[in-house]
Amino acid sequence: MKTTSNKDLAGFIDGMPLPSGDFEPTAFYDPDGDCIEFLFASDDYYGERIDDLVTVYYSRTSGELIGSLIKNVSNIKRNSPGVFAISVEDDRIILRYLFVAAAGSLEDKAHIQIYKRLAQFAERTNAEAELCGSNG
Repeated sequence: MKTTSNKDLAGFIDGMPLPSGDFEPTAFYDPDGDCIEFLFASDDYYGERIDDLVTVYYSRTSGELIGSLIKNVSNIKRNSPGVFAISVEDDRIILRYLFVAAAGSLEDKAHIQIYKRLAQFAERTNAEAELCGSNG
């Protein structure tokens, strides 16, 4: 069994072709983590956790908001039945409503503003995520 060094692995990854075509905003539900990752720009980014539910992604180049990771989706779904009654259809969730529902329990105005911006980006890009495998 051959062991690959970190240097060899980094060289292999660097040699891989970049995806072709234009970037499409994407939202992906991970049932194992019960979270949705939402990216609306293709920049290299860093994450900043703002609360127990959301980590926001900022571009390393421009510092602009480019995405997020929202956790405990099933819990939000269970605790916000009115919002989810209109936002989940065929096991797909409209991300705008997810951000609105999650922001409902916030008191920090700066965090509320970030959730509002994420909801605006989600609405602008018609972001949805399939919740198959959701345990809620």
